[in-house]
Amino acid sequence: MKFLEVLAFVFSLYTMLIVVDIILKWIYSGPKGRGTRMISQLTDPFLNFFRKFRISRIGYIDLSPLLAVLTLSIINQILGRIRELGSITLWAVIAIIISSVWNVIMTLLLAVLVVAAVRYIFLMFTTNKMNSFINSCDVFFIPLSSRIASLFIKNASSSYQLNLIISIIVVAVILTVGSFGITSLTNLLMGM
Repeated sequence: MKFLEVLAFVFSLYTMLIVVDIILKWIYSGPKGRGTRMISQLTDPFLNFFRKFRISRIGYIDLSPLLAVLTLSIINQILGRIRELGSITLWAVIAIIISSVWNVIMTLLLAVLVVAAVRYIFLMFTTNKMNSFINSCDVFFIPLSSRIASLFIKNASSSYQLNLIISIIVVAVILTVGSFGITSLTNLLMGM
């Protein structure tokens, strides 16, 4: 079991390196120092594996780091379960995968919820001075919120504010019901 502890530590450390690499690439675009290059050399081969998949890119957004961290998290949880119990069932592996994927989806939905709420507040309490944040939000939320609202309102000309409110409510309900459902499902699977 000592081997599994070391392996779990290595996966955790590698996950941290990926997160550091992502943060460094976000905040600094200049020439890379020796340490930054070394981290990229360690993490890029694994990230490049995920970049091959079509699902890893949505528009300009690169989801390969998210997929890489998700994969490492699933492996780490499986190793932890084996360390705890000495073995693992197929149902437990499925429960771990479902729970991990839901955690990623939940994080993304929470981010959408927060940004939509902030955009709604800007709509309510500020003049329509356009800035890059508002423009970015609108490019994303206008089509998304109108699609979501069209599921509940037949009037195609509903306002952006109303569409945002409906979208915020729908995302909040999905988060609440989804969390309850996934927790119940994973508990059921873990018990099998």
